[in-house]
Amino acid sequence: MAFPWPWLRRQESATQLDDERAYEPPPPAPAARTYRIANTSPRPLALFLEPWGSAYRIEPGDFAELLVEGPPDHPLDWEFGQGTLIISSRAEAGMLTLWRDGAEIPAA
Repeated sequence: MAFPWPWLRRQESATQLDDERAYEPPPPAPAARTYRIANTSPRPLALFLEPWGSAYRIEPGDFAELLVEGPPDHPLDWEFGQGTLIISSRAEAGMLTLWRDGAEIPAA
């Protein structure tokens, strides 16, 4: 038996197509990546995370893990000086934290 109202079937199909065309994929999920920062010099390393102004001290022979959270294309600026390292985040939704042995390192 045929569907008694063929125009209704066509209307449902058109609505379904409109819904499929209007679909936008969700934004990419925040990404996280880590960098190992080792102080191989004989002097302490002063490390600063900007724009928060967080200051850290990494002793000679020690290391820390920098956790970068935010969008996948989270831009970072790295400035190296004599005994200093400044890491600047340029993402509004990004966050930088330092970790060692599974625990967050408090700022000095």
